[in-house]
Amino acid sequence: MAIWSIIMAPCHNVLLLVFLFLLCLHILFYRDIFIYFWYDKNVRILGTGKSYILGKDLFSEDKRNAF
Repeated sequence: MAIWSIIMAPCHNVLLLVFLFLLCLHILFYRDIFIYFWYDKNVRILGTGKSYILGKDLFSEDKRNAF
């Protein structure tokens, strides 16, 4: 059991970092960043999409084709 804990410890650390990173994205960019990312996978999170930076509603009709 101790060997398994040693093997899994780095994985738990990575999962924790990924979770904290996603939580920061959620706080900074609201929940729409995840929904819109799955809605249109061509959207670049770090691209020039001003909706992400301004935190506007990405599902509004005038913003849907803004990219």
